[in-house]
Amino acid sequence: KENIYLIEQNFNHTFKEVILILDNLNPTFLNVSGYKKLGGSQISNEDISYILNNIKKLINDSEQKETLIHIFNSSFVLDNKNLNKLPIGLYGDFYNQQLTSFSLPKNDIKNSKIAFNKCNIEIERILFKPFIKVLNRIKNYNIKDDHFFMIDLGLTKSSISIFENLSFKYYESFNFGTNVISTDVSKVCALKLDNVFNFFKEINF
Repeated sequence: KENIYLIEQNFNHTFKEVILILDNLNPTFLNVSGYKKLGGSQISNEDISYILNNIKKLINDSEQKETLIHIFNSSFVLDNKNLNKLPIGLYGDFYNQQLTSFSLPKNDIKNSKIAFNKCNIEIERILFKPFIKVLNRIKNYNIKDDHFFMIDLGLTKSSISIFENLSFKYYESFNFGTNVISTDVSKVCALKLDNVFNFFKEINF
């Protein structure tokens, strides 16, 4: 409350909403497919909504202790043909759409909302920090590939993020970083730790 009050005083503005960027949590990723038999008819917005609603219900029913945060479109397949975008308006017999869902523990979300509600602030949206970091890398390095992965090596924590069709497919973090790797490399190669640490500082994944 004190920190938010100081920020509001500096900006001469009272904040009512916040976009919350979370890290150091254990997200759940699910890859789910939905389909619709078309019988030669045209794909409509209603067909897409039908698939999405069924997938959301499936996720909510199977992950009752999780809160759905994001849904990413992974693939669009019409009559066994992979497409680059939603095929609304096209004709076909069978349409399949794969999505990747990203969920966080409900209790973590509830506790975050309670903390901000005590400051009279509503959480407008929740974002996952590793996802934001990857998007920044895509923009800064002008990545054109649809399929790629990013390895983030920190001092005490590492992670891997996997993208397919520019969709966030998978994320996992590990409780080790360059400190452990540097120690092992120094022992095997008989190098000083300072030299190994400086080497890893220059690496940019």
